[in-house]
Amino acid sequence: SWNFGTSAQDPSPSSILDTHGTSCAGVAAGAINNGVCGAGIAYRATISGVRYICSTCSATPAQAISSYSARANVSSNSWGPSFGLGFFR
Repeated sequence: SWNFGTSAQDPSPSSILDTHGTSCAGVAAGAINNGVCGAGIAYRATISGVRYICSTCSATPAQAISSYSARANVSSNSWGPSFGLGFFR
């Protein structure tokens, strides 16, 4: 995982309005018997987050995606939070 905004390995959302990718990852790979809710579709999968849409991010979408594409079997792109609040208005 990588955060191109902070140059760190933690791509966690910075606010509640920025959790769309985290929600999508939970639907895809949420652990079975996690004590919180239902399991994801591929509950034994491993995931990696790449954050590159933010005001301080140093990479273009193409650079960020290509930096991890060789290591991923499946790619899912979550382009931002709820309608009207994200990068693309």
